[in-house]
Amino acid sequence: MSDSGEIVGVIPAAGYARRISPLPCSKEIYPIVQPDGSCRAAASYLMENLRKASVERAFMILREGKWDIPSYFSEEPKTGLDLAYVVTEATGGVPQTINKAYPFIKEDKVLFGFPDIILRPSSAYVSLLGKQAETGADLVLGIFKARDPRKMDMVDFNDKGAIEDIVIKPEKTSLMYTWIIAAWTPVFTGFLRDFIIKSSSEGFSGDETSENKGELYIGDVFREAIQSGIKASSVRFEGGAYLDIGTPSELKKAGNVDWTGRFNAIV
Repeated sequence: MSDSGEIVGVIPAAGYARRISPLPCSKEIYPIVQPDGSCRAAASYLMENLRKASVERAFMILREGKWDIPSYFSEEPKTGLDLAYVVTEATGGVPQTINKAYPFIKEDKVLFGFPDIILRPSSAYVSLLGKQAETGADLVLGIFKARDPRKMDMVDFNDKGAIEDIVIKPEKTSLMYTWIIAAWTPVFTGFLRDFIIKSSSEGFSGDETSENKGELYIGDVFREAIQSGIKASSVRFEGGAYLDIGTPSELKKAGNVDWTGRFNAIV
């Protein structure tokens, strides 16, 4: 791969948050209560983590109608990022959403994360970039202990961290880790674009082992990339933590200052 590009953040924000509706705002800017009584937007955690990895520019792919997000961040300069917005109609899933940014990111290294998942350590992307430099992998996943494998993309990897398979929302599995964040090179960005074009023409139906066959997940694309020979590695965050506020039970945790205090203390 060429190193001529920069490192950019890619943030998908085209969803409807149906699991936690109704909300007074887009879930990406939902206020997370802090121990001192202040609040911060959910997506600000991801942006902080990107800045720790020296990212200066990030692309947020935004569904039409979610105008409260750019309005909020235009008045909230603490992110330290130059945010660019790619506006799209509703898409068929996260892979299609990411691909909307293809013209702007095709030559860059990408650090990818979900704006409704907050995580620690805040230096996680730094570790992913280090692993990428060490191994030459075109895809590196940040993996954490999964709390409910039936709802996660489970990662099968060897003792050196090389990824061998991704299993989408298995009913039963002995796998213990799920991916939460990712880093990839233009090699994978190009693969994703080609895969979407191919799946659109051939009617890709998702992982046949998954109960959610009809939907295309980014984990499906990771799996296909690995099977096609793209080198993929991982970084395990044994002491890390994550919270997906896109689910009702975890959204409730976000309002618990005791939990937030413990979470913020993880370095």
